[in-house]
Amino acid sequence: MFRKFFKKNNFKLFLVGLVFTLVCFFRFFFQEDFLQGDYWKIFIFYGGAFFLLPWGIIHFFFQQKTEDYFWGKFNFAHFEKRKVENLLFIFWIGFFGLIMLKSDQWKNFPISPWILGRWELVLFLDFTLLPLILFFQEFFYRGFLLKIFSERLNLWGAVVFQALLAIGFETFFIGRAFLVGIVLFVFYCFLGWVSWRQKNFLYSWWLIFLSGLFFDLVVKYKIFSLLNK
Repeated sequence: MFRKFFKKNNFKLFLVGLVFTLVCFFRFFFQEDFLQGDYWKIFIFYGGAFFLLPWGIIHFFFQQKTEDYFWGKFNFAHFEKRKVENLLFIFWIGFFGLIMLKSDQWKNFPISPWILGRWELVLFLDFTLLPLILFFQEFFYRGFLLKIFSERLNLWGAVVFQALLAIGFETFFIGRAFLVGIVLFVFYCFLGWVSWRQKNFLYSWWLIFLSGLFFDLVVKYKIFSLLNK
């Protein structure tokens, strides 16, 4: 019975469920920090729950390398040739930006009071902690989870399931608006497809960093503008 359990990778799925439950449990200790948009506390949470925890499981439980979980080398020249991904990403930026600005959805994104109006600090955080936070996130969803799900499901099953977990976590704990959640779900499916196609989550990380940087600056610009009125 136990051989059958391990042979079919059921153990990995069980462990994924346990890990995701632990991530959700730890999230409660950072509730106020997420609501206030505290970059430093969010960085600590993502680094521990979304990176160190799955990294330790890969090395000590599975006794595998991170390279087996879609962690490869980033080749920018190679990605430039991917016209389909680039065109879809440009469309995403325009479409999501339109929804954010026209429907005032940017108001649902929290900003820590201690950075309000301080553009030098905003730029520092957006080019230091933001890429690291998103790296941890991509390693967890588009690396660790996507790889394990793809071993048991077909491509789109794995892509959709990791996106559901990602958007479910954000909607329940971070409080994304319903419309934003739907659009982000589509985007997370796209990121999963990119990561699986390239066999490298660094490409999805690059895309979500550009997206996150763009919208983070737009949101803060809108809020800072209101403060100056």
